[in-house]
Amino acid sequence: MPSVSDCLEWFDQAPSTLRLRSGQASSGQVTINEKSLFMVNNGPDPSRREGLVEEALPGMTFRVRLDGDTETVLAYLSGKMRINHIRIMPGNRVIVEMGPDGRRGRIVRRL
Repeated sequence: MPSVSDCLEWFDQAPSTLRLRSGQASSGQVTINEKSLFMVNNGPDPSRREGLVEEALPGMTFRVRLDGDTETVLAYLSGKMRINHIRIMPGNRVIVEMGPDGRRGRIVRRL
């Protein structure tokens, strides 16, 4: 197995597009770690915004009014918050990771 320094040397000489094992080309931010030598993050960082929960809906979804906006977004509870039984009620302040369309999001933290 090659050492991390060998991989770093190879990475310095690698082209900007890497070939993954599945054969699909992927360009993105590549980080090197001791356990898994290459981790690829293709998507942009999600935008996080604070808001106030206005209404609890069925299926662990909520209406959240974001700070500085007059409209509400539909947000669902993230998996880690479900696993750890974090309770969200109307009136709670939360952090929401917004989706690309700006109308939906994921609640990732209760403040």
